[in-house]
Amino acid sequence: MIRQRFIFPALIVLVLDQLTKYWAATSPPIPLSTFLSLRLSFNPGAAFSSFTAYAALLTFVGIAAVIGIPFLLHSMRGSGFVPLGLIWGGAIGNLMDRLLFGAVRDFIAFSFWPSFNIADSAITIGVAMLLWQEWRTHG
Repeated sequence: MIRQRFIFPALIVLVLDQLTKYWAATSPPIPLSTFLSLRLSFNPGAAFSSFTAYAALLTFVGIAAVIGIPFLLHSMRGSGFVPLGLIWGGAIGNLMDRLLFGAVRDFIAFSFWPSFNIADSAITIGVAMLLWQEWRTHG
């Protein structure tokens, strides 16, 4: 049961992430409104295009996360498996991009926010869920 609550969200994130990135790479840009478009871009850095000069380090951190996150399962209570699965699936998706393309493929572009992808969203949601659970437990 523990494995399913961790692996299932990770697989959903990974499949959706890779399918949407493939779609973005093979489709022309789509302006959905004045502030939202779907267009492919490449980000060699981290969040908000930070640390672009440290692409190799970011790849190493991605590898460490992909290897290390499953080991956290042993210390998690029952509610942490889904958030860790979201983070793990997102980390795998973005690591695949770094290894295959040298940068992360982003495609969701708001005019007021840096571009991002499904993996980025899953990582953010997973971290927010873990913080919320921690706050509820110890806050």
